Amino acid sequence: MKTSGQKASSRWPSSTERIMNKDPLNPERIRAFCEARAEEFPIQEFLKLPAEDQELCLKEMIRRERADLLSALNEMAGSRKEAKAIRRALHQLRSRGVMVEAKDESRNFVLPRPEVSGDRAYVTPVGAGGDQAVWLFLGRRGREVMFQAFVDDHRGFLDFTAARLTRKRFEKFIKQTKKDADEIPVFETSPDHARWLISRAEDRSRNSGSELPEEFKEFRSMIGALPEADKGHPLQEKLKFQGIKDRRGLLHQASELLGHSFFLGWLFPGDAVKACELKLNEIEASPIVMNNLQKKDRMERVFEDEARKAVNEEGRGLWKDRLIENAYLLLMQGEADKAELALATALAMDDDVPPPFFAAMMKRSFQTQPREKKLEGKIIIP
Repeated sequence: MKTSGQKASSRWPSSTERIMNKDPLNPERIRAFCEARAEEFPIQEFLKLPAEDQELCLKEMIRRERADLLSALNEMAGSRKEAKAIRRALHQLRSRGVMVEAKDESRNFVLPRPEVSGDRAYVTPVGAGGDQAVWLFLGRRGREVMFQAFVDDHRGFLDFTAARLTRKRFEKFIKQTKKDADEIPVFETSPDHARWLISRAEDRSRNSGSELPEEFKEFRSMIGALPEADKGHPLQEKLKFQGIKDRRGLLHQASELLGHSFFLGWLFPGDAVKACELKLNEIEASPIVMNNLQKKDRMERVFEDEARKAVNEEGRGLWKDRLIENAYLLLMQGEADKAELALATALAMDDDVPPPFFAAMMKRSFQTQPREKKLEGKIIIP
């Protein structure tokens, strides 16, 4: 069985594979050198290139602001001529305000870091399908840029774009986005959290075998150091997970979250709701005489059973991640009580039976999703 990485390389050769091609240097090979990861960069192959080809590669690295590659080359430069060309490229990046790690302070002069006027970040809550929007604005003087990422927990990046915007234009953009988003909340979060979400999207794209967006690859170094997504969610530093998990009473209050703006769009997909509807219809058509309490009890069990099937089909881990992310955002908005409810529900996903929140979500999905006319009014929930 091929891994996701093997699938990706079978569609498109890796940067290293393209670099190792011995054909004369061409735009594709230059691109391959400049897309390589610093830790995988074949330095010796680069140093074997003719001087004019090295110069073409260095110009492209400057254009892409690949300070990491240039720093690696600076450590391994062979001749004095090569070292001088690489240091000149690094100097150009410093002059642009790009941070470059010095090889040796006694030999390298690093320009002061330009004043940071303030990075900003905005997000939406995670939807029931695992989708989320992230906006990261870098407010560095003379180099203001906005990154817009649409991500989900299946494929990672759905889309990624970069745009040069002034702070004033960015604020206007966010204001209009909030207006266009209608009932979907758009609110400020920390730039570090936005970077963490971008890092997780990158990991998920790689794990799913999806190609990373071209603009992400081009501007990745400008975003700044990305936190390691596999180290756990930032919420772990804010709340004591075990303490919340031990408060089992929170689970019976969690259905309140469905009335919160973060969860208004949380509905199960149509197929799952249709399966639930068929089970409820069987109860209505049953020849067994039941009073209202008996009928209600059977219907509640249907909601629980069908919610469990829907949750298990998509994966409990995904639902857990969605709830933890929204718990973090609720906490950042000052809604600690709601954050605890969301986190308690997320942690209960490790139990055999999904928490009551999902049965309530299935019930709402059934009640709000349009149904065939012949069934309207037939199923009455006591």
